[in-house]
Amino acid sequence: MMTVRRWLVIPLGLMLILSSGVMLTGATETSGTLILCEAGDGSLSLASTGEECVGTPYEIEGEPWQAEPTATETATATNTPEPTATETPSPTPTATEPPATSLWHPPTDHEHGDAPPAWADTWSQATFGHPVVFGGDEATPNENLHKHEAYKGFLIDFFTTWPYTVDMEIYARLHFQTNPHGRAAQYHSYEIYALDQLTGDISFWQGWLDFGEVPANRFEKPATTLTWALNNTDGDLILGQGAGSTGTEDWYSRNTAAEWSWIIDLRVHDPSTTTDAPAEYTDPTNQSTWIPTGDYGLDRRLGLNFVVEGEEFNHILETRNMENPRGWFCATVFGEITQLSVTGPGDCNPGSLPQYIAPTMPEMPHPVHPSVSKVYPCPACQLPN
Repeated sequence: MMTVRRWLVIPLGLMLILSSGVMLTGATETSGTLILCEAGDGSLSLASTGEECVGTPYEIEGEPWQAEPTATETATATNTPEPTATETPSPTPTATEPPATSLWHPPTDHEHGDAPPAWADTWSQATFGHPVVFGGDEATPNENLHKHEAYKGFLIDFFTTWPYTVDMEIYARLHFQTNPHGRAAQYHSYEIYALDQLTGDISFWQGWLDFGEVPANRFEKPATTLTWALNNTDGDLILGQGAGSTGTEDWYSRNTAAEWSWIIDLRVHDPSTTTDAPAEYTDPTNQSTWIPTGDYGLDRRLGLNFVVEGEEFNHILETRNMENPRGWFCATVFGEITQLSVTGPGDCNPGSLPQYIAPTMPEMPHPVHPSVSKVYPCPACQLPN
């Protein structure tokens, strides 16, 4: 069994909303940083750095990819939180058997989309000591513990010869659900693996995607048009299906902090619940208040753009002043680069995540737009898939 200790360190005076809907407010009478503690009844408390937790410290036994607190509070619009400090990966990864709940599996009462391809598992095993997992260092607290069903894989085989030749296989591991619990979170984790089939090079991105403040950047369709929402929310938002209507649910993240990463365009043609904003965010985990559609969010489309060095992204109609690091580097979960040109993933400081963009990785602005549309099988699906 393995013990992993991960302290959640945040500045005082900030209010933090995480993927579970947990809301924490730091006291302002003291100085320094705060440490998250969990009491036996599941409640959360904050202790000054160096002090003992009153209750159980934020520590999980035997689940190295599932170190997550347990609590549920009302979601609300918040300031951007600081990233969760993580352990520095070993320069020479040691093979570790991840728990079953951290691995892709075939459909049960929920599904995880496409399985990771063998090349991604092999690369991750050689680089980090484990295959592609759910709830790694990039996860927001509570993701795998309370929203395991929301991990979805998309495998994109993309080839074009215009305006230049690109031959890529891309595996995107996203985290989302078309229900109030999913929509109540501003941040959801992601990992993207890209195999350049012309060179054999593999690139890797990870962190948190920003889907806009809650409830300010949550809208019902068709009352709010996509164009209006994108022009007034910086393109980080969720558009849900309004009660009594039919339609899609759209998740947009331009990942503005990580301008070296991907633009995400996600559409679910059969969302599992309708949107009742803002009322649904008062108690997003209470399924008795959800408005089910009878579907399970199985008909999905993912579009990606990798835009570098100020190319124009035509759906947003503005220039993206994007950084273009290559090789190994380190960044916070929000995308702020903390270390450039490190020799490998083990060189990242605590609080930073390793990233790798191969020198040969091609840019993919519109119309070079990798996407996949697929209906995923799940005969026994139930909410909250």
